[in-house]
Amino acid sequence: MKINSFLNYSDYLDSIVNKIMSQIRVNEKTLIGIATGFSPTKIYSLIGEKLKNEPELRAKIYIFQLDEWKGVSINEKNSCHYYIINNVIVPWKLDVKNCFMIDGLTFEDENQLIKYQKYLIKKSLDICILGIGENGHLALNEPGTKKNQLFGIQKLSSASLNHAMLEKSKQLITHGISIGIKEIMDSKEVILLISGENKQQTYESFIKKKDYNSFPASILHNHQNCSTFIDPNTINLS
Repeated sequence: MKINSFLNYSDYLDSIVNKIMSQIRVNEKTLIGIATGFSPTKIYSLIGEKLKNEPELRAKIYIFQLDEWKGVSINEKNSCHYYIINNVIVPWKLDVKNCFMIDGLTFEDENQLIKYQKYLIKKSLDICILGIGENGHLALNEPGTKKNQLFGIQKLSSASLNHAMLEKSKQLITHGISIGIKEIMDSKEVILLISGENKQQTYESFIKKKDYNSFPASILHNHQNCSTFIDPNTINLS
């Protein structure tokens, strides 16, 4: 585990963007697990700007949607699918054939779960970009999630149900569709972003390696190649 802290927000962003771009440049193909929410939005925008100057890299990028709200249509603005289309696929000008996406409205069949699980067994994520929930959840792996959890449908905690993305949802959301802890840990590289106005206590719990069962993100201290980036705008390190 490498923990990166910064004096200013610009250095924080540049360090993350440069790390991701360097992997895209050297790999023949780079499969990136894409998180949604406030934390990575500016990072995705800056990568889009970089790709304008290196358009040949676009064909090397494959993306995997990490999670989705079960029951939410891809056309709803609060869906993770909609976020990724508008913040990653369109601005990065990616080939949609290289984008493994989730439709939260139609994801029901057991065969779909097996399809996603087999995909991740065949090809581990080269880079898994993660935010961290206030209760330590990773993607939608809530406290109490087993360490061998694979991609699947999971019951959401009250913390996740209060997520800003669900404020205007027309559906009653109770479950999410998410990459599992095992698949996160199988990723070749994890980039963890700790950012947000309400994440100070979350940061402190993570640093103290709070018990996994109550704080899933603590498992990343055991990942062979995880880099944590601390947002200086929202996290006080003193």
